[in-house]
Amino acid sequence: MAVRLFIPHDTGGAWRMPAPHGQAYWVNIPNSKVAHQFQEFSTTYSINSLGNRGGEPGTEAIQIIFLGDSFTFGLFIDEKDTSVANIGAFATEAYGDGIVGVVNAAIAGSGIAEWVAYLQDYGERMNPNLVVVNLNYVSISRGFKHPLFAQNCGDETIVRVNPPKDGLLAPVPSYRLYEDHSVSRFSKVGRWIWEHSQLIMAIRKAISKIMVSISTNVRSGAEIHQLGEWPNMPYESTAIDKPELRCFVKSSLKALRDSVTALGAKLVVVDIGYSWQSQVPPELSIDHIALSYIPEILKGLDIPYVNLTDQLYNLRQSGVSLAIPGDGHPTKEGYRAIAIGSWPTIKHQIDLLRRNRSVTRDN
Repeated sequence: MAVRLFIPHDTGGAWRMPAPHGQAYWVNIPNSKVAHQFQEFSTTYSINSLGNRGGEPGTEAIQIIFLGDSFTFGLFIDEKDTSVANIGAFATEAYGDGIVGVVNAAIAGSGIAEWVAYLQDYGERMNPNLVVVNLNYVSISRGFKHPLFAQNCGDETIVRVNPPKDGLLAPVPSYRLYEDHSVSRFSKVGRWIWEHSQLIMAIRKAISKIMVSISTNVRSGAEIHQLGEWPNMPYESTAIDKPELRCFVKSSLKALRDSVTALGAKLVVVDIGYSWQSQVPPELSIDHIALSYIPEILKGLDIPYVNLTDQLYNLRQSGVSLAIPGDGHPTKEGYRAIAIGSWPTIKHQIDLLRRNRSVTRDN
Protein backbone atom coordinates (compact mmCIF):
# COMPACT_ATOMS: atom_id res chain seq x y z
CA MET A 1 0.00 0.00 0.00
CA ALA A 2 2.86 2.39 0.80
CA VAL A 3 4.49 1.77 -2.56
CA ARG A 4 1.21 2.35 -4.40
CA LEU A 5 0.52 5.58 -2.49
CA PHE A 6 3.94 7.23 -2.39
CA ILE A 7 6.17 5.70 -5.08
CA PRO A 8 3.84 4.11 -7.65
CA HIS A 9 5.38 1.83 -10.28
CA ASP A 10 4.12 0.51 -13.56
CA THR A 11 2.97 -3.10 -13.59
CA GLY A 12 2.49 -5.67 -16.31
CA GLY A 13 3.80 -8.83 -17.88
CA ALA A 14 6.88 -9.38 -20.02
CA TRP A 15 6.62 -8.62 -23.73
CA ARG A 16 10.38 -8.70 -24.51
CA MET A 17 12.85 -11.56 -24.57
CA PRO A 18 16.54 -11.96 -25.41
CA ALA A 19 17.11 -12.38 -29.15
CA PRO A 20 16.75 -16.13 -29.79
CA HIS A 21 20.03 -16.38 -31.69
CA GLY A 22 22.12 -15.45 -28.64
CA GLN A 23 23.00 -11.89 -29.64
CA ALA A 24 23.17 -9.01 -27.16
CA TYR A 25 19.82 -7.35 -27.81
CA TRP A 26 16.14 -7.84 -27.08
CA VAL A 27 13.15 -8.53 -29.30
CA ASN A 28 9.42 -8.48 -28.66
CA ILE A 29 7.85 -11.84 -27.83
CA PRO A 30 5.98 -13.07 -30.94
CA ASN A 31 2.27 -13.86 -30.63
CA SER A 32 2.00 -12.35 -27.16
CA LYS A 33 -0.67 -10.19 -25.56
CA VAL A 34 0.35 -8.35 -22.39
CA ALA A 35 -1.41 -5.82 -20.14
CA HIS A 36 0.62 -2.86 -18.87
CA GLN A 37 -0.39 -0.09 -16.48
CA PHE A 38 0.98 3.07 -14.88
CA GLN A 39 -1.45 4.89 -12.62
CA GLU A 40 -4.54 5.66 -14.75
CA PHE A 41 -2.71 4.92 -18.03
CA SER A 42 -3.20 1.33 -19.13
CA THR A 43 -3.33 -0.71 -22.31
CA THR A 44 -2.69 -4.15 -23.76
CA TYR A 45 0.17 -4.81 -26.17
CA SER A 46 -0.61 -7.23 -28.98
CA ILE A 47 2.54 -8.55 -30.66
CA ASN A 48 2.21 -10.31 -34.01
CA SER A 49 4.06 -13.39 -35.28
CA LEU A 50 7.01 -11.28 -36.45
CA GLY A 51 7.47 -9.62 -33.07
CA ASN A 52 5.99 -6.27 -34.09
CA ARG A 53 3.27 -4.39 -32.23
CA GLY A 54 -0.06 -4.67 -34.02
CA GLY A 55 -1.70 -7.10 -36.39
CA GLU A 56 -0.11 -9.27 -39.04
CA PRO A 57 1.56 -7.50 -42.00
CA GLY A 58 -0.84 -6.39 -44.73
CA THR A 59 -0.55 -6.59 -48.50
CA GLU A 60 -0.16 -2.87 -49.14
CA ALA A 61 2.09 -1.86 -52.03
CA ILE A 62 4.27 0.37 -49.87
CA GLN A 63 5.45 -0.88 -46.47
CA ILE A 64 6.91 1.57 -43.92
CA ILE A 65 8.89 0.12 -41.01
CA PHE A 66 9.34 2.25 -37.88
CA LEU A 67 12.31 1.58 -35.59
CA GLY A 68 12.74 3.15 -32.17
CA ASP A 69 12.50 2.58 -28.45
CA SER A 70 9.54 2.68 -26.03
CA PHE A 71 8.66 6.22 -27.22
CA THR A 72 7.85 4.71 -30.62
CA PHE A 73 6.53 1.37 -29.35
CA GLY A 74 3.91 3.27 -27.32
CA LEU A 75 4.29 2.45 -23.62
CA PHE A 76 0.96 2.63 -21.73
CA ILE A 77 -0.85 3.91 -24.85
CA ASP A 78 -3.33 2.06 -27.04
CA GLU A 79 -1.93 1.01 -30.40
CA LYS A 80 -4.32 3.26 -32.33
CA ASP A 81 -2.93 6.32 -30.52
CA THR A 82 0.79 5.74 -31.23
CA SER A 83 2.66 7.93 -33.69
CA VAL A 84 2.98 4.94 -36.04
CA ALA A 85 -0.78 4.36 -36.12
CA ASN A 86 -1.41 8.08 -36.58
CA ILE A 87 0.89 8.13 -39.61
CA GLY A 88 -0.91 5.05 -40.93
CA ALA A 89 -4.19 6.96 -40.65
CA PHE A 90 -2.69 9.98 -42.45
CA ALA A 91 -1.52 7.68 -45.26
CA THR A 92 -4.95 6.10 -45.66
CA GLU A 93 -6.55 9.54 -45.79
CA ALA A 94 -4.03 10.72 -48.40
CA TYR A 95 -3.86 7.63 -50.64
CA GLY A 96 -6.84 5.46 -49.80
CA ASP A 97 -7.00 1.92 -48.44
CA GLY A 98 -4.49 -0.76 -49.41
CA ILE A 99 -1.74 1.56 -50.64
CA VAL A 100 0.48 2.21 -47.60
CA GLY A 101 1.05 -0.12 -44.64
CA VAL A 102 2.87 0.79 -41.43
CA VAL A 103 4.76 -1.59 -39.13
CA ASN A 104 5.69 -0.72 -35.55
CA ALA A 105 8.97 -2.62 -35.13
CA ALA A 106 10.12 -0.56 -32.12
CA ILE A 107 11.60 -2.34 -29.09
CA ALA A 108 11.53 -0.76 -25.64
CA GLY A 109 14.97 0.02 -24.23
CA SER A 110 16.74 -0.22 -27.59
CA GLY A 111 19.21 2.11 -29.28
CA ILE A 112 21.00 2.69 -32.54
CA ALA A 113 23.29 -0.37 -32.31
CA GLU A 114 20.34 -2.71 -31.78
CA TRP A 115 18.49 -1.18 -34.74
CA VAL A 116 21.40 -1.89 -37.07
CA ALA A 117 21.58 -5.49 -35.84
CA TYR A 118 17.81 -5.91 -36.03
CA LEU A 119 17.73 -4.75 -39.65
CA GLN A 120 20.60 -7.07 -40.51
CA ASP A 121 18.89 -10.03 -38.84
CA TYR A 122 15.18 -9.48 -39.53
CA GLY A 123 14.82 -6.72 -42.13
CA GLU A 124 14.47 -8.98 -45.15
CA ARG A 125 11.38 -10.76 -43.90
CA MET A 126 9.60 -7.39 -43.40
CA ASN A 127 10.31 -6.38 -47.03
CA PRO A 128 10.19 -2.59 -46.40
CA ASN A 129 10.10 0.21 -48.95
CA LEU A 130 10.76 2.92 -46.37
CA VAL A 131 12.43 2.67 -42.95
CA VAL A 132 11.84 5.46 -40.43
CA VAL A 133 14.24 5.62 -37.47
CA ASN A 134 12.94 7.63 -34.50
CA LEU A 135 15.87 9.01 -32.50
CA ASN A 136 15.24 9.71 -28.82
CA TYR A 137 17.43 11.43 -26.22
CA VAL A 138 18.96 8.06 -25.25
CA SER A 139 19.42 6.43 -28.66
CA ILE A 140 23.13 7.15 -29.13
CA SER A 141 24.39 6.44 -25.61
CA ARG A 142 22.55 3.12 -25.68
CA GLY A 143 24.63 2.16 -28.69
CA PHE A 144 27.99 3.74 -27.91
CA LYS A 145 30.53 0.99 -27.11
CA HIS A 146 27.77 -1.62 -27.38
CA PRO A 147 29.18 -5.18 -27.45
CA LEU A 148 27.25 -5.92 -30.66
CA PHE A 149 29.78 -3.99 -32.73
CA ALA A 150 33.46 -3.11 -32.93
CA GLN A 151 34.23 0.39 -34.17
CA ASN A 152 36.81 1.21 -36.84
CA CYS A 153 37.40 4.95 -37.13
CA GLY A 154 39.94 4.45 -39.90
CA ASP A 155 37.20 3.82 -42.45
CA GLU A 156 34.28 4.99 -40.28
CA THR A 157 32.56 1.63 -39.96
CA ILE A 158 31.13 -0.57 -37.25
CA VAL A 159 31.68 -4.30 -37.60
CA ARG A 160 29.34 -6.92 -36.18
CA VAL A 161 30.93 -9.01 -33.42
CA ASN A 162 30.01 -12.71 -33.56
CA PRO A 163 27.07 -12.38 -35.98
CA PRO A 164 24.42 -15.12 -35.71
CA LYS A 165 24.99 -18.23 -37.74
CA ASP A 166 22.76 -19.13 -40.67
CA GLY A 167 19.61 -20.97 -39.69
CA LEU A 168 19.28 -19.42 -36.24
CA LEU A 169 17.12 -16.50 -37.30
CA ALA A 170 13.99 -18.02 -38.77
CA PRO A 171 11.49 -18.63 -37.57
CA VAL A 172 11.58 -16.69 -34.31
CA PRO A 173 10.42 -19.14 -31.62
CA SER A 174 7.15 -18.27 -29.95
CA TYR A 175 7.86 -18.56 -26.26
CA ARG A 176 7.94 -16.32 -23.22
CA LEU A 177 11.10 -15.37 -21.41
CA TYR A 178 11.83 -12.77 -18.79
CA GLU A 179 15.44 -12.10 -17.88
CA ASP A 180 16.49 -15.56 -19.03
CA HIS A 181 13.93 -17.55 -17.11
CA SER A 182 10.57 -18.81 -18.23
CA VAL A 183 7.54 -17.25 -16.58
CA SER A 184 5.68 -20.46 -17.39
CA ARG A 185 7.30 -21.91 -14.26
CA PHE A 186 4.97 -19.79 -12.18
CA SER A 187 1.52 -20.90 -11.18
CA LYS A 188 -1.30 -18.74 -12.50
CA VAL A 189 -1.67 -17.08 -9.09
CA GLY A 190 2.07 -16.53 -8.77
CA ARG A 191 2.29 -15.07 -12.23
CA TRP A 192 -0.64 -12.71 -11.56
CA ILE A 193 1.10 -11.44 -8.41
CA TRP A 194 4.41 -11.05 -10.27
CA GLU A 195 2.77 -8.99 -12.99
CA HIS A 196 0.53 -6.82 -10.77
CA SER A 197 2.52 -6.23 -7.58
CA GLN A 198 3.97 -2.72 -7.46
CA LEU A 199 6.20 -3.79 -4.55
CA ILE A 200 7.79 -6.55 -6.67
CA MET A 201 8.15 -4.10 -9.56
CA ALA A 202 9.86 -1.59 -7.24
CA ILE A 203 12.38 -4.25 -6.15
CA ARG A 204 13.03 -5.30 -9.77
CA LYS A 205 13.65 -1.68 -10.80
CA ALA A 206 15.97 -1.11 -7.83
CA ILE A 207 18.06 -4.11 -8.88
CA SER A 208 18.05 -2.81 -12.47
CA LYS A 209 19.33 0.60 -11.32
CA ILE A 210 22.16 -1.08 -9.43
CA MET A 211 23.13 -3.03 -12.56
CA VAL A 212 23.00 0.16 -14.65
CA SER A 213 25.23 1.90 -12.13
CA ILE A 214 27.75 -0.94 -12.29
CA SER A 215 27.56 -0.99 -16.09
CA THR A 216 28.06 2.77 -16.34
CA ASN A 217 31.34 2.51 -14.48
CA VAL A 218 32.81 -0.06 -16.86
CA ARG A 219 31.18 0.76 -20.19
CA SER A 220 34.50 1.62 -21.75
CA GLY A 221 36.04 -1.73 -20.87
CA ALA A 222 35.68 -5.34 -21.95
CA GLU A 223 33.89 -6.14 -18.67
CA ILE A 224 30.62 -4.98 -20.25
CA HIS A 225 30.42 -8.26 -22.15
CA GLN A 226 29.91 -10.07 -18.87
CA LEU A 227 27.18 -7.83 -17.45
CA GLY A 228 24.19 -9.24 -19.29
CA GLU A 229 21.52 -6.74 -20.39
CA TRP A 230 22.89 -3.55 -21.92
CA PRO A 231 21.88 -0.46 -19.88
CA ASN A 232 18.81 1.24 -21.34
CA MET A 233 19.26 4.73 -19.95
CA PRO A 234 21.58 7.64 -20.79
CA TYR A 235 24.85 8.03 -18.97
CA GLU A 236 27.14 10.97 -18.37
CA SER A 237 30.87 11.41 -18.60
CA THR A 238 33.39 14.08 -17.70
CA ALA A 239 35.81 12.77 -20.33
CA ILE A 240 33.85 12.37 -23.57
CA ASP A 241 36.15 11.59 -26.47
CA LYS A 242 34.36 13.75 -29.04
CA PRO A 243 36.22 12.52 -32.16
CA GLU A 244 35.49 8.92 -31.14
CA LEU A 245 31.84 9.75 -30.48
CA ARG A 246 31.47 11.58 -33.79
CA CYS A 247 33.05 8.60 -35.54
CA PHE A 248 30.53 6.29 -33.85
CA VAL A 249 27.57 8.46 -34.87
CA LYS A 250 28.66 8.58 -38.51
CA SER A 251 29.61 4.89 -38.60
CA SER A 252 26.25 3.86 -37.13
CA LEU A 253 24.24 6.05 -39.48
CA LYS A 254 26.21 4.69 -42.45
CA ALA A 255 25.51 1.15 -41.23
CA LEU A 256 21.80 1.96 -40.93
CA ARG A 257 21.76 3.44 -44.44
CA ASP A 258 23.65 0.50 -45.92
CA SER A 259 21.39 -2.04 -44.18
CA VAL A 260 18.28 -0.25 -45.46
CA THR A 261 19.71 0.11 -48.96
CA ALA A 262 20.51 -3.61 -49.03
CA LEU A 263 16.79 -4.20 -48.46
CA GLY A 264 15.92 -2.03 -51.46
CA ALA A 265 14.42 0.64 -49.20
CA LYS A 266 14.95 4.31 -48.31
CA LEU A 267 15.94 5.60 -44.84
CA VAL A 268 14.44 8.59 -43.00
CA VAL A 269 15.71 9.75 -39.58
CA VAL A 270 13.50 11.67 -37.14
CA ASP A 271 14.54 13.32 -33.88
CA ILE A 272 11.22 13.00 -32.04
CA GLY A 273 11.96 16.07 -29.91
CA TYR A 274 11.90 14.74 -26.34
CA SER A 275 15.48 15.68 -25.40
CA TRP A 276 14.06 18.19 -22.89
CA GLN A 277 13.36 15.19 -20.63
CA SER A 278 17.02 14.27 -20.18
CA GLN A 279 18.35 14.80 -16.65
CA VAL A 280 21.99 14.77 -17.77
CA PRO A 281 23.75 18.17 -18.03
CA PRO A 282 24.35 18.95 -21.74
CA GLU A 283 28.12 19.25 -21.37
CA LEU A 284 28.25 15.76 -19.80
CA SER A 285 25.69 14.10 -22.07
CA ILE A 286 26.78 11.58 -24.69
CA ASP A 287 23.42 12.02 -26.42
CA HIS A 288 23.28 15.82 -26.36
CA ILE A 289 26.70 16.08 -27.98
CA ALA A 290 26.00 13.25 -30.42
CA LEU A 291 22.66 14.72 -31.55
CA SER A 292 24.46 17.97 -32.41
CA TYR A 293 26.45 16.02 -35.04
CA ILE A 294 23.40 14.44 -36.64
CA PRO A 295 22.22 17.15 -39.11
CA GLU A 296 25.61 17.62 -40.81
CA ILE A 297 26.36 13.89 -40.95
CA LEU A 298 22.93 13.01 -42.39
CA LYS A 299 23.24 15.76 -44.99
CA GLY A 300 26.57 14.29 -46.09
CA LEU A 301 25.02 10.82 -46.28
CA ASP A 302 21.98 12.13 -48.22
CA ILE A 303 19.54 10.85 -45.59
CA PRO A 304 16.32 12.86 -45.05
CA TYR A 305 16.15 14.26 -41.50
CA VAL A 306 13.39 15.81 -39.38
CA ASN A 307 14.04 17.49 -36.01
CA LEU A 308 10.83 17.97 -34.01
CA THR A 309 12.47 19.67 -31.01
CA ASP A 310 11.23 23.20 -31.79
CA GLN A 311 7.73 22.04 -32.73
CA LEU A 312 7.30 20.12 -29.48
CA TYR A 313 8.83 22.96 -27.47
CA ASN A 314 6.22 25.37 -28.87
CA LEU A 315 3.43 22.92 -28.04
CA ARG A 316 4.68 22.60 -24.46
CA GLN A 317 4.83 26.37 -24.15
CA SER A 318 1.21 26.56 -25.28
CA GLY A 319 0.17 24.18 -22.52
CA VAL A 320 -0.21 20.88 -24.40
CA SER A 321 0.57 17.87 -22.17
CA LEU A 322 3.11 15.82 -24.14
CA ALA A 323 4.36 13.41 -21.43
CA ILE A 324 2.70 11.12 -18.90
CA PRO A 325 3.12 12.72 -15.45
CA GLY A 326 5.54 10.82 -13.24
CA ASP A 327 6.68 8.63 -16.13
CA GLY A 328 7.76 10.73 -19.11
CA HIS A 329 6.56 8.65 -22.07
CA PRO A 330 4.40 10.48 -24.63
CA THR A 331 0.71 11.03 -24.10
CA LYS A 332 -1.77 10.61 -26.95
CA GLU A 333 -1.22 14.29 -27.71
CA GLY A 334 2.54 13.74 -27.75
CA TYR A 335 2.27 10.88 -30.22
CA ARG A 336 -0.01 12.86 -32.48
CA ALA A 337 2.49 15.74 -32.41
CA ILE A 338 5.30 13.36 -33.45
CA ALA A 339 3.14 12.02 -36.28
CA ILE A 340 2.12 15.48 -37.51
CA GLY A 341 5.73 16.67 -37.45
CA SER A 342 7.05 13.57 -39.24
CA TRP A 343 4.32 13.22 -41.83
CA PRO A 344 5.35 15.82 -44.47
CA THR A 345 8.80 14.22 -44.92
CA ILE A 346 7.38 10.68 -44.89
CA LYS A 347 4.66 11.67 -47.37
CA HIS A 348 7.30 13.17 -49.67
CA GLN A 349 9.18 9.86 -49.67
CA ILE A 350 5.95 7.95 -50.39
CA ASP A 351 5.24 10.28 -53.31
CA LEU A 352 8.74 9.66 -54.68
CA LEU A 353 8.23 5.91 -54.43
CA ARG A 354 4.90 6.13 -56.24
CA ARG A 355 6.29 8.47 -58.89
CA ASN A 356 9.60 6.76 -59.63
CA ARG A 357 8.56 3.14 -59.79
CA SER A 358 5.66 0.76 -59.55
CA VAL A 359 5.97 -0.64 -56.06
CA THR A 360 4.81 -4.16 -55.35
CA ARG A 361 5.18 -6.39 -52.33
CA ASP A 362 7.62 -8.57 -54.34
CA ASN A 363 10.21 -5.98 -55.35
